[in-house]
Amino acid sequence: MQTRTVLGVMVSVFYFMSAVDGRGAESSLSAVVPTLEILSINPPSPAVLEAGQKVTVKVRYDMAGCESVQIWVRSSSASRGEISHPCSPIPRTQGQSGIFEGWLYFDDKAQVKEIAVRMKDVAKNAFVYEMTKAVDYRWTNAPAPKAPEKFEGITRIPGSFTWDVDSDTIGGNSKLVDLWFQVDRSNEQVLVTRNNAGMAIFDLPFDQLQLEQLRRCSFGQKSRSSLNERYPLKPGFCFGLKTSEGRIAKLELLEDEFPQCLVFRWQLYPDAVKRETESRNSSKTDSAKQYGGLWYYVDPWGRPEDRIVVVEGRFEQGGKLAFDLVKHFCVSKPVFTDAVIQKDQIEIRFSGIEYAGQNSSAKTMTYSLLYHQDQLLGQVFRDGLEPEKVVMRRPDVTMANQIITCLARESRDMQARLEREQARSDGEKLALKNKIQSLGASNGQLQEEMSGLRELLDRSRKEIEDMRASWDRAKEQISRIKREMTEIQKTNQELVEQKKKDQQTVRSLENMLRQADIKSP
Repeated sequence: MQTRTVLGVMVSVFYFMSAVDGRGAESSLSAVVPTLEILSINPPSPAVLEAGQKVTVKVRYDMAGCESVQIWVRSSSASRGEISHPCSPIPRTQGQSGIFEGWLYFDDKAQVKEIAVRMKDVAKNAFVYEMTKAVDYRWTNAPAPKAPEKFEGITRIPGSFTWDVDSDTIGGNSKLVDLWFQVDRSNEQVLVTRNNAGMAIFDLPFDQLQLEQLRRCSFGQKSRSSLNERYPLKPGFCFGLKTSEGRIAKLELLEDEFPQCLVFRWQLYPDAVKRETESRNSSKTDSAKQYGGLWYYVDPWGRPEDRIVVVEGRFEQGGKLAFDLVKHFCVSKPVFTDAVIQKDQIEIRFSGIEYAGQNSSAKTMTYSLLYHQDQLLGQVFRDGLEPEKVVMRRPDVTMANQIITCLARESRDMQARLEREQARSDGEKLALKNKIQSLGASNGQLQEEMSGLRELLDRSRKEIEDMRASWDRAKEQISRIKREMTEIQKTNQELVEQKKKDQQTVRSLENMLRQADIKSP
C-alpha cells in the first residue's frame, strides 16, 4: 500500500504487486492502478445542514484494468441514520474514466469529520482504491419534515442474524422478522424469508425497478443461496420483498463479506399495500415514548390570543392508548376520545367540540397522523369542513411556559365560575327557604313545588361537584406539565453545556490549524 497527500486529501492506493510485473516504472503504475480524484463537495465545508439535506460529492474516476467497478460515498465512521449513495456497477464499455456524483445525508442529528470515497473491483470483489477528505458537517433536526413516501438506507446483516426490514432492526426472534442470513456451510450462505414474508427475484438493476412492478409481482420465493446458478446471492443481486407486516421493499446486495456479513441497499414503501383498518394495540416497547405525554399545535380556528391546542397521550390498564384534550379554545361538552394505532399511523377522534362560529355543538374532530422524527404529521378533519394540515410537536421550555400560563388563566376562570355557581346556588337555597316559609296554601300544592325545587337543588349540587372534579383534574395536569418543564429545562441546560464544550473544541482546532498554517512554508 502506498500513501500520498494531495491538497490535504489523504489518498490510500491499493494495488497488486503482480500487476506491476516487477518493472517498477511510474508510467506502468499509472496505467494499471485505478484512481479517484475529488473534484468538488457541495455545500462547501464547514456547514450546518437540516436532517435530510444532501452533501454532493463529484469524483473523477479511472478504472484502469478493471472490467467493472462500484463507487461509494459515505462518512468514514458510518453511524445509524446515515443514507449514502452507492452506484450501480459501472462497466468498462462506458469508458475507462468518467465523472461520478454521489451523495450522503443523515435523517437525524449527526456530525461528520471525514468523508470517504471507495472504488471496488466487481469481478475480484475487492476494494482497489480509497480516499478520504477532512470536512466539518453537522446535521440538525428538520423543522417540519414531510411524511416520506419511502424510506431507504444501507444495512449490514451479520452471519446467522435476522433482519426486520420494516424497522431496520438486526437480531431477535419476534414475529416481525423478515429475513434470516443463514450460513450453512463454509462455502454457502442462504437468505431465508421468515414470518410469511415473500421474495420476488428481478433481472433488473436496482434503480430501474419501479414500485408498480413490485405491486404486480408474485411474492413466493422463500430462500436464495449463494450457489444458485442463475441468480446467485452475490453483489448486484436484486429482489423485491413483501415484509411480514405487508409492506413492499426492494433490495440490492452491495457487498458480500463472507462469512461475516451481507451489505444491502434497500428502499421501503410503507403505504404501498393497503393496511388492515381494524384497531390493534401497539406491542412495541417504544410506543409510550412515541405517543405518551404532551403534544401541541396552533389551531387556525382559535381566537388570535389563544390558539394553542394541547393533547396528552396516556396508556390505560391493558396497554390501550387514549388521548385527553388538555386545552382547547372552544370545548362546549365533555370530550370523548378514541385512538387507533396502525404501525406508526395513528387516528385520534374527539367528539363534543364546538368550533368557532358554529351554532351546533354536535361536531367531531379526527386527527389522522403519522409519527415521524418525534412529530405527528398529518391532517385534521372537522365535520362538514375541508381537511387541514397539522403538525403536532413536543413542547419546549418556552411553549411549556405558555401552556402553563394559559392553563393557569383557564383555571382561574374556572374557579371564578365555580364561585359564581356557588353564589347562585346559595341564592336559590335562600329563595327556596323564603318561599317555603311564605307558602300558606294547600299542602298538596306546597309539596309539588317543594319537589320541583329539590330537583333544582340536586341539579345544582351535581353541577358544582362536576366543576370541582374538573378543577381537580386541571390542577393535576398543571402539576404534570410543571414536572415535564423541569425535565425540559434540565435537558436544555445539558445541551447548553455541550454546546460550550463543542465551541471550545472548535476554537482549539482553529488554533491548531492557524499554527499549522504558520509553520508550513
